[in-house]
Amino acid sequence: MINKRVVLTIAVLMAIQAAMLAYTAFRLTPVYDEPGHFVAGVTHWQCGTTELYRVNPPMPRMVMTAIPYLLGARVDYRSQRTVTLDRKEIHLGFSHFEADPKRAMYFLGLARLTAIVWPLIGTLVIFRWSRELNGDAAGLFSVALWCFSPLILANSQLILPDVAAASLGLLAAYSFYHWLKKPTFAGAFLTGLGLGAAELTKFTLIILFPLWVLIWLLWSILEQRTLIHWKRQSLQILFLFCMALLVINAGYNFDGTFTKLGDYKFVSDTFRGANLEDVNSVGRNRFFNTWMGAIPIPLPKDVLQGMDVQQLDFDDKTSVSFLRGELKTGGGWYYYYVYAYLIKEPIGFLLILFVSFLTAHRMADWRVFSVLLPVPILIFLIVSAQTAFNHHLRYILPAIPFLAVWAGRLMSPSVLGVRMRWVAVCFLLSGMIASASVYPYSYAYFNCLVGGSENGYRHLAGSNVEWGQSGHLATYLIAKYPGIQVARGLMPNYQTDFSNVLSPPNFTPTELRNSEAAELIKRIAPGWYAIPSQSLTHPTRPYYYFVDFEAAAVVGYTIRVYYLTEDDISKWAHSLQGESGRSKP
Repeated sequence: MINKRVVLTIAVLMAIQAAMLAYTAFRLTPVYDEPGHFVAGVTHWQCGTTELYRVNPPMPRMVMTAIPYLLGARVDYRSQRTVTLDRKEIHLGFSHFEADPKRAMYFLGLARLTAIVWPLIGTLVIFRWSRELNGDAAGLFSVALWCFSPLILANSQLILPDVAAASLGLLAAYSFYHWLKKPTFAGAFLTGLGLGAAELTKFTLIILFPLWVLIWLLWSILEQRTLIHWKRQSLQILFLFCMALLVINAGYNFDGTFTKLGDYKFVSDTFRGANLEDVNSVGRNRFFNTWMGAIPIPLPKDVLQGMDVQQLDFDDKTSVSFLRGELKTGGGWYYYYVYAYLIKEPIGFLLILFVSFLTAHRMADWRVFSVLLPVPILIFLIVSAQTAFNHHLRYILPAIPFLAVWAGRLMSPSVLGVRMRWVAVCFLLSGMIASASVYPYSYAYFNCLVGGSENGYRHLAGSNVEWGQSGHLATYLIAKYPGIQVARGLMPNYQTDFSNVLSPPNFTPTELRNSEAAELIKRIAPGWYAIPSQSLTHPTRPYYYFVDFEAAAVVGYTIRVYYLTEDDISKWAHSLQGESGRSKP
């Protein structure tokens, strides 16, 4: 039986978690690819096709858009069932939100509220598993790590699949752990359902198939199971995987299941083949007219097609990545995701993980280690291996619940003494306070290793800093600063009417140092300006010239507000002329 106080505490934590996420669900404007996910989810219901946003499985989108669809949300789209290089869901999403902004935002809010079910599922599974391993205190400790992680708070209310993958991936692993401890066909059945559901959230979790086979073999060998047990469990794990495949195919309505590999039309070099005469062509297949091409694939057609389109992004040599002031085209850094994680989570939480790994030798049951840690390690390795570009730290979110359960062991008397357990609690509280201090701008959180949230833009970019969530602040800025000119990146036209709002003039440092610089400078008028912090990280960024001015305020950690006077502009112009003169031979 669970202590009533523990039940009350977990209920309060879940209520706080749900309330925080519900508030930001309606307060924050859509991130760049949310409109695309929304229209894709609606078309799944409306047209019975999973073509849009096939780079991710459809289940999370379908769950999150079910209520909007039932209440009348529709998309003007006719499925064309063709392979194309164009990610048309992005453009369709923008046009859908621009056509009827008020209605689209209302339905998006409902979809976001539904999305909160994913982190709540994660909370329950984390508590149950951690408590089962190390007691009530461990369960609450792990849940607090999960609920107050800035990464989880920033992504849980978005209609993206990452938090769903994290929660259902952990649920599947928890079921698998119990099947390993007590193998039965009933357990294999339930675990297969859980695995199938997890695979319908994110293609990354395909690693669970080979990983679970290796873990099962490890358990069987080290526990010296008999031949009878080997045979019985071999059938059970085969049955488990068959159930998972059945769920996956059902999630796609069995569309294109058992299509031969040679009959696919691919777009990426990995699947299409790079050594073709027309490198810009689509619909090629490196397996055509080979023995592999005759193999029927026991998966829906859009699974392999989606992996192919995703691989196209990884093959792209023109993608630009940013890290610590450096831009790279067609490449990234193998340590990017580890570095990003270390500066995006509170120091207290990082210290907890450090101590939990430092005390790993005190683990009483090696079997727990074998199930919990390989998943986050593999996820970090897989995303780090993709160095064609580095963009979204949210790719590692499926690792976080496993780390939370693992860290709960610090509350076990067999791992730490009383004083050290209180130290761990202090680490936890410091991390929770640090995370809460930037709420509701959790997406902009950076720890003190890089100087805090206001300086994070100097280290990372894109969705790791701000990806559209701050759009609602433009309305606040317009009201507070009369005549303010707002950068276009802060002006989503489906949120507020910006028709009468000016945008700052945009020119590059090179343009400001040529013969026409004087004419360009005349376009800068005295007054208020709102500029995204990310524009100040590199000379190629729009509005980079504002780096020469001092901000009057910082709003939401990601927007810098400037007030330029005639004197400021004049001094700046003279300094540019001086630099231009010194640069001449």
